[in-house]
Amino acid sequence: MASPSPSAFIVLARIRIKAGCVDDYIAMSKATDDLVQQHESGTAHHVFVSDPQDPLSFTWAEAFVNDEAFLEHLNAPHIAKYFKEHERLGESFSLEFYGTIGEPSLNAMQSSGLSFTVFETACGFTRLKS
Repeated sequence: MASPSPSAFIVLARIRIKAGCVDDYIAMSKATDDLVQQHESGTAHHVFVSDPQDPLSFTWAEAFVNDEAFLEHLNAPHIAKYFKEHERLGESFSLEFYGTIGEPSLNAMQSSGLSFTVFETACGFTRLKS
């Protein structure tokens, strides 16, 4: 990947919350979601969903229109605050990328200290546009 990704990709953030902290985590996530909606036009989809079989497991399902949108998200002050609160309320956090991400996003993830996996596109399309 020698250049930025011109196309959209999906990110799933898998989270496990500490027992007794679910309500606080959801409240923090709602506040973060509101800020993402207000300030990040390149975040096309951003929902926090619960695992139907594990009351402590949740997933952020996110779609970014391109690398620039993902990097804006990753570097936003409200996301830094979210991660700080996650340290207090959460047990684990990992990211899964679905689609072709560009070198800027890959480099940012490699230096972030976050656990992540990239699932490269073998075939398919997106209708999300930047």
